[in-house]
Amino acid sequence: MTVVSDPSPFKEKLLKRRGEIISSRDRLHDARQDLQQPAVEMEETAQKEHLSQPIGLLDNQEERELQDINSALGKIEIGTYGICEYCGEEIAPERLEALPWARYCIEDAEKLERESRLSAEEA
Repeated sequence: MTVVSDPSPFKEKLLKRRGEIISSRDRLHDARQDLQQPAVEMEETAQKEHLSQPIGLLDNQEERELQDINSALGKIEIGTYGICEYCGEEIAPERLEALPWARYCIEDAEKLERESRLSAEEA
């Protein structure tokens, strides 16, 4: 098991992305507030409901990403950044470069995604 020798470039990326998400969340909150203003007409009400659905989806996705980023920052602090949570092996530097908050090596991420899809199909 090898740990990333210098996680500082990854930490910078993680902090930058966390700031972007927080800014985005603030903008989404403002947009949601605008959508909750009383609608004058039925058509306007329907449009607002249609527009608010994607905002909720983005908010959930960004919330999960923010949790993963905070987890990655915690791992940097304790010295376990870059280790797959599933198999305990090193996550490839190229994967961390592309997705600094990656929790799994590519093999395990793909395996878990397949299992998730199969479970969803069975349900």
